[in-house]
Amino acid sequence: MSESPTDDVSLIEALAGGDAQAARELYRRHCHPILRFALAMTDSRAAAEDVVHDTFVELLQRPGNYDPGRGSLRAFLYGIARHRVARSVRATVIAPPDGALMRTRPAVSRPASLRSSPPRPVPRRIRRSARRISSGCVRPS
Repeated sequence: MSESPTDDVSLIEALAGGDAQAARELYRRHCHPILRFALAMTDSRAAAEDVVHDTFVELLQRPGNYDPGRGSLRAFLYGIARHRVARSVRATVIAPPDGALMRTRPAVSRPASLRSSPPRPVPRRIRRSARRISSGCVRPS
């Protein structure tokens, strides 16, 4: 079961005062859920561990950024981890390991007929079929 948010607040206050034991306790309490979250987001153990590391480094460097009035410490840590994952994904897309820059949109040439064609009307037979299907649907009362 999760420890009390009040305990987290007192540990954050101790951490802000430089208490190393408070840092260890906060890590012990929250590292596994953050790791599971990061694993689900990245599908990579190494990337997830980097996210957890960066998340707790940020907490250690700036414990005053946590505001207990806005939510639980765990939610705050999930937010940091989510931003770290997003930053990592952006960095991978913009600068892949080989150093080549990728375009945000693939350079695909569209046929001229698709470039500026207006939307086509729905054929009558499709509209009739759709009406028959929808008339058979039972609507909740």
